[in-house]
Amino acid sequence: MINKKVEGILKKIWPYLVFIVVAILLVSYQIQKHTTIVVADSYFHFSRFYDAAEQIKNHNFSYFQMNYSFNQTGRIINGFYGPFFAYLMGGLLLLVKNWFNFQIITTFLISLISSVGMYLCSKKVTNNTIISTLVGIIYMSQVKLWSSGSTFTSISSMLVPFVLLCGIRMVTNHEKPINWIQLALIMGIVSQIHVLSIVLFIILLLPFFISGLVKAKSKSRMWLDLLFAVLITFLLTANIWFSLCYAKLGENLFNPISTSMTGGAISLRRFTILTIVVYLIQLVYVIIHWKKCFLNSFITSLAVVFGVLSTKIFPWRLIQQHFPILKETFQYPRRISVLFIPLILIALGITANEIVKKDNREISVGVIVLLSLVFLSSYNRTIRLNSFYTVNTFMLNTEENHRQIAAVRSKNPGELFVKKIITEPDYLPKYKNISSRKAIRVYSKTLKDSNSRFKHKVLSKGRLEISWKGKSLKEITLPLVIYKRSQLILNGKQVGNAHKNAVGMPRVKQLVGKNVAILSFKTSFLFKMLVTIAILSWIIISVSGISFTIKERRNGKSEVL
Repeated sequence: MINKKVEGILKKIWPYLVFIVVAILLVSYQIQKHTTIVVADSYFHFSRFYDAAEQIKNHNFSYFQMNYSFNQTGRIINGFYGPFFAYLMGGLLLLVKNWFNFQIITTFLISLISSVGMYLCSKKVTNNTIISTLVGIIYMSQVKLWSSGSTFTSISSMLVPFVLLCGIRMVTNHEKPINWIQLALIMGIVSQIHVLSIVLFIILLLPFFISGLVKAKSKSRMWLDLLFAVLITFLLTANIWFSLCYAKLGENLFNPISTSMTGGAISLRRFTILTIVVYLIQLVYVIIHWKKCFLNSFITSLAVVFGVLSTKIFPWRLIQQHFPILKETFQYPRRISVLFIPLILIALGITANEIVKKDNREISVGVIVLLSLVFLSSYNRTIRLNSFYTVNTFMLNTEENHRQIAAVRSKNPGELFVKKIITEPDYLPKYKNISSRKAIRVYSKTLKDSNSRFKHKVLSKGRLEISWKGKSLKEITLPLVIYKRSQLILNGKQVGNAHKNAVGMPRVKQLVGKNVAILSFKTSFLFKMLVTIAILSWIIISVSGISFTIKERRNGKSEVL
């Protein structure tokens, strides 16, 4: 009896055990070398998480103004960029103590969640555990590892399978195409993590919704469920939309640095030769069997569209000439590949399942072997890339690199940012019409010139104090960033309309002797109310979702997803 119970449990959980093992193997070399990879966006996001961690640690919260990181200039970052997620990551950082532990654990979790989401998607359309498990580990090995640059492409890749579950439901469940609690929760989570992903995921869901609406038995109910989902999503993300409105209407802010969109598109080198061949086989199979399975043809068609859009095949050079703002906002067409990869893999799983169901043992084994080889080739590529970053992160034998190596292992995560200026211009106030590149040069030069003169102290109620000794009566530029709702008090007196440089750093007249400046950010009652609404909505909807799931399970309705 016990053996049968154990066998039954293992039958259900073995795919998840496989995902855990593969996720560990993907970061095994990095664990072995005990290296924290700090490249690309790592400093930017680590700074965000560190600030949130210090706010939690000191019980001194400041939703908008960054007081502990970003050179303690009072910049606004988290308020515009995934605030709740930043606090979640900050809390994790406090628990695990240092950046090495943080990066290994988050990379493992993001990889694991990505594969589980993909497994659930494939299982929903194939009901084949082996094929779905292979699709899950192939996906895990093909998406960019979080540790290899800490870009939010990895986060988007983690989330998209769960969004895709909502899309698949729209075209397969004609009785109730939309579970509004499920859709609202996943879109709410995405909004609290990465707003740009919301745009991509809405574009992804649109064709699923249109197709589902055509086949829905009750179109009015589908529209009503969609309306409920949208309204609940707005409640769950009330804080986000206020921040975005303030950023767009209340401030004039610098965009990220302009990039070449053609250079930001993916090339065929993004995938192994075997992967490309298998994807082409999938395309040919669907063309030949176009009318055999609507879902396979539909998903493959979407994959082709998003695949072309993410590559250099699409005329991005022409697009950026006509819409130059895209070079600073959307920046990298390769972001669209987070839609292409899961779609093509789901379609590949459907095809593999169709072939296996023909009960030809030799062909079935061949399909499983081929999928396994795709996984191994993708896994090998990801391992080599991670190993490259692991070895070369702090390759130079310099004093700065030795300091960084010590900092990422230190129990004081703040050591990583000592003497480090974060060079991203994102969300700096724009007081002069210059490029983002020039803006960051102005910002960096001011900080370098004043770095050793000022002492910083974080005060209660999210205020930031800097002090210094003045040798003469003269005007100086303070290493602080002023927004329209910022309040600056200098030597006990509020500074009204101080002259500011291009990025909002105020120029004030110092006194001889000790000078003290206090920076704070004034939030409105409306904003505080919206944050409260968002928090309460999360509690209520999460409890409702759990209760609904339990009720569905008890009633024998397994299709909650």
